[in-house]
This record gives sequence, C-alpha cells and structure tokens, in this order.
Amino acid sequence: MHCHFVLNQQETHRSAGDNGWATDAHVSEKTLWEHYYVPFQAAVDAGVAAVMCSYNYVNGHQACANKQTLSEDLKAGMGFDGFIMSDWWALEGPAGAANGTDMEQPGNKNYFGEETVNALPEGRLDDMASRVLRGMAGAAVWGTKNLAKEQCRVGCDCDTLLYETDATSPDHTALAREIAAGAAILLKNDKMVDKTTNTSHPVLPLRSGQKIAVLGTACDQRIGVFEKIKALSDWTVGSYYTVGGSGRVLASDTVSVYQGLQQVDGLTLIPSLSIDLDEAAGAVEQADIVLICAGATASESYDRKTLNLDQEEYINALLDQSWFTKPIVVLALAPGAFVPGWRNRIDALVTMILSGEQTGNAAADILSGVTNPSGKLPMTLPALAGDAIQPCQSNPCVYEEGRKGGWHVYDGKDGTVLDVAYEFGRGLSYTTFEYGVISDWTESSGTRSLTFSVKNVGEVAGKEVAQLYIGFPVDEVLPPCTDTSSDDCKGMPEIVLRGYKKTPLLLPGKASEITFQLTSRDLSVWDSGSRSWRQANGKFDTFVSTSSREKRLCGGFQSTDRLDIEQMRPCGG
Repeated sequence: MHCHFVLNQQETHRSAGDNGWATDAHVSEKTLWEHYYVPFQAAVDAGVAAVMCSYNYVNGHQACANKQTLSEDLKAGMGFDGFIMSDWWALEGPAGAANGTDMEQPGNKNYFGEETVNALPEGRLDDMASRVLRGMAGAAVWGTKNLAKEQCRVGCDCDTLLYETDATSPDHTALAREIAAGAAILLKNDKMVDKTTNTSHPVLPLRSGQKIAVLGTACDQRIGVFEKIKALSDWTVGSYYTVGGSGRVLASDTVSVYQGLQQVDGLTLIPSLSIDLDEAAGAVEQADIVLICAGATASESYDRKTLNLDQEEYINALLDQSWFTKPIVVLALAPGAFVPGWRNRIDALVTMILSGEQTGNAAADILSGVTNPSGKLPMTLPALAGDAIQPCQSNPCVYEEGRKGGWHVYDGKDGTVLDVAYEFGRGLSYTTFEYGVISDWTESSGTRSLTFSVKNVGEVAGKEVAQLYIGFPVDEVLPPCTDTSSDDCKGMPEIVLRGYKKTPLLLPGKASEITFQLTSRDLSVWDSGSRSWRQANGKFDTFVSTSSREKRLCGGFQSTDRLDIEQMRPCGG
C-alpha cells in the first residue's frame, strides 16, 4: 500500500478534527505531475494494490473526496487499477465514494452505508468491489487458511499479533543489522594526527587500541516503547530508533549505540551517559577520541517544532569547554533533516535515520569499520533552519516554490543557490572511487543509454551509489508564459535526479560497470493544455555524480531524431 495521496506534506493541521483546521494545499497541475505525483506513479508502475488518501485538502477539495486527484489523475491518468482506501477518520462525508475512494477505513461515521451505495452512479459499486478484490487476489489472500481467524483489524484487535507475537529469527536480526549499516551516512571525516606514529589519518573508522569517550544520553537510550505507550496511552510515542504513530514497528529489545560498541573487540569505552559536563570532562581526559550521540524524534499527527537535535545545547556546551581538545565524532540518530550548526567544530559526522532494532550494532559496525558506509542523504541538511520551506500557518497553503520543492529549493530559491550544511545525495566512504566512461550516450528505440565504470582506487573494500542528474533545455525550463505568478512560469529545477545505482562490494583495485537509461518519459514535461506528457526539445545536460553537488562525469545530448552528443568527460576536464 502507498500513502498518503496526496500533498500530506505537514502533519500539524493535517485535519480539522485534530488541530482546528486542515491544510488546503494549492499546487498547479504541472507541479503535481512533475514533482509530487512522481513516487506515486512509480508505485503504480510497480503494481501497488492499494493507495490511502489523506486528511488534507488539495486545491479546495478534501483529499478523500477529490475527483480530480483520485479518479482523473491517479486512476485514469496514472493507470492505477487497485483500490483507494480512506485513512482513519479522513472522510468528511459520503462524497468520497462517488469521487474515487473505494473503501472506508474505521473511525469514520459509516459514510459508505446503504444510502450512499444506492445513490452511486451506475457501475461505480461494481468498480469499487472489483478493485478491492483484484488487490486481494494480487496479494494471494485467497490461499490463506482460516482467513477470519488469522487476520486482524489494525487498531481494533491486533495487539496480540503486533506486540505479543515474536516472529524474530537470527536471519531476520542479521538482515536488520545489515540494512541499518548499509543506510548509515558518513557526512564528514577529517584527518587527525596519530601521536604514536606521528602520521595523519581520518578519524573514522575507530582503531583497535583506542580509548573512546562515549558521551550523552542518546548513546544509550533504553526505550521500552510499548510499555511507554501503555503507560501514557499515547499512540504517537517514538524514539531515536523508531518513528511514532501508526506506522511504527516496535522491537522488544532495541540495541543502543553503547551496547553495540561494547561488542567491538579492541576498543576501550569510557562512558558518560548523561548531560553532566564535569562527568564528561573526566571521560574526555582519559580518551583518544570522543563520540557524542544526539537524536530527535518524529511522529504522525504533529510536526517537529525545530530542526535541532535534542542534544543541541549539550553539544554546544561541550564544544565551548577549554578542555575539549580531542578529535570529535558526532553520531546523529535523526528522523529526517536537521541543522548541524556545530559541524565546523567537529571532526566526523555520521547520521542514521530511524534505523530500528539493530541501530546500536549497525552503528558499531560503521564506526569500527566492519562495514564501510555507503548510504546517501535522501534530503538536504540546511545550513540555517530558515532556509527550509516553512510550514503553512493558515489557508490557503500556496506552494510558492512550484516545481522547485524538496532539495531543489536550495538550488534556486529566489534565484540564488544557497550554502547548505550537506547536500542531497551526499555520502562519504572509507575508500575512494574513480569514475570512467565505457560507452557514451547511445540511442535505440527511443531509449538513451550510458555505460560507465566505478573503480575502487582506495585501500579498503566498499560500495558506491552513483547518481544520474539531467538538466532540461533552457527553453523548457522557462517556457513562454502569460501569468508570471503561475507555478508553470517559475521553471524546472536546474537539475533533476533520473537514476541511482549501488555497486556491489568492490575490493581495492576492482571496478563495477553501471548502465543508466533514459526513456522519452524521463525527458518529458507536463503539458497542462493537452493534459499529457510532451518530450522536451533541445540540449540536455547530463551528470554522473556522487551527490547533487559533486559531479564526476559531465556531458549531454540533443533530443533530436539523430542523437548528437556532447561527449561525457570528467567534470572540469
């Protein structure tokens, strides 16, 4: 299932029932199709069976009763043949049934009762039923024995299956640890001087024989989430390991960072798992390297009030101490973007985004070098909180940035490229990779292909995530417009991501061959007049990159019947 459709971009004020008013997002058709519909289209193309509509309004119409977005765009335009269900309490009346919602979730007022069904247009009820049954058949539900007894209704009678049934196995645990480590992102790794050998090397990975001061409560958060929820009767409770709200998966025994590091041979840990500066001073005095842990939580139904981590004051207080002269590593356990205002005062930074039960073991694998980090930022970390798009405080909530939402806002906000803390797609490694062209852009049956190599030219094994960005022709970025205040006239982002691939584990000296392909759809813009995709004409710039701002191979081609290419080459060469 894919949710929430669509423009549920902020949780605070997502619905009138929770917060007094529901956000009414005003977005142009072009922006919807070129920016916000993209992940939903990908899910439809992959065969998703169900889509959940959301609480908010879209262009004046409630999301679960919005005929344009549900029936015309999602079903007809994207080709979605599954069913649309409402979120709990998302329906505001019976109109959703006629306008595209196929199933009513609990919490509503039985809006899809007999009176509503009898008033539906001819064939609509059959369409609703067939969509639900088709989704069930695709999920192989029909082969389940004792279906009524084995299933449950989430929020009603699932507590035993969700919280009291242990489905864990050693293979599951190992996989959770591998996934969490593979997603960890190394954002900074400066060099330090080894006083024993009088040589310099990166702070990370940690080395056998080192003494590590482990500072802060976030390094050893012991969270019994289920017990806390029962005590507070609060279904929104989250932790540094798990998001709060109905989407969370609760683990009975989450491994903290300190617990994970305790299992690493050769390290001596000196813990100060509090916010006591005097205690921290004693730990730092004995240590070779300092590890500070910090985190933040996020939940359904309300937004974070700040982009700071919870330990912001503690970190700055530590850094202000005259005795703090040792190399400093910060591990950020974050639920999304945060502002690392102290980044220039530390030596290394690793972030892990809601990494679950095995967070501590995975962190230990990354910090100790058992696993070479290969994760990339799925968002930008801004230099200043004010640079991010701010939540709407009233209606209508006009998306003034148009198609330059998300990470693009930093690459063109008010016509200015902003300094950021760390850009979209960034992620360092303990090794070094070299990019080289194998086969330049070729065209066959309307598909353009580029093949290149990624070679490990460093000293340890590692993986790399290569990324493909393209820049549309200038005439398509700013097409002729009559209403210059319209989203359609504000232009496309300077570059857009069109693909990414992770290499297999590469030993030093080994290379991997990667091919990126671009279809006509990848080179198209949405034409609001014809309500269809139209391939752009002109010169496309193409970049193979390690991040949105670290380009390795540069080139381009003309989108004509004959493929005229600008040869891919090392950028700047």
